[in-house]
Amino acid sequence: MSNLRERYLTAVKRVTAVELPEWGTTYIRAVPFIELVASVERLNGDKAGALVEQIRLAVCDQDGNPVFTADDVPALRQLPQSVAVPLIEAIERVNAVTPDGVADAGNS
Repeated sequence: MSNLRERYLTAVKRVTAVELPEWGTTYIRAVPFIELVASVERLNGDKAGALVEQIRLAVCDQDGNPVFTADDVPALRQLPQSVAVPLIEAIERVNAVTPDGVADAGNS
């Protein structure tokens, strides 16, 4: 496998450990673009919902398995800002995306 091809094909398997003030070590996975777009499309422009989807899809265990399910969305919507903002910022760093970019991705 060529180096460039290998990098692209293994990017989806990347898990990054980040330190968050309220949560300690948190694992964030690289979310496949198509998975994020499909989730955001179902939200019909709900930017808060798009941020919650980022959390639901990206937070994982150290092996890359999602921690949250769709059933957790109501609880995730209630996260205090002191938890949600650093978490979203970390997810955006790992996935190189912004909230507006996520919301716009579903409209393209």
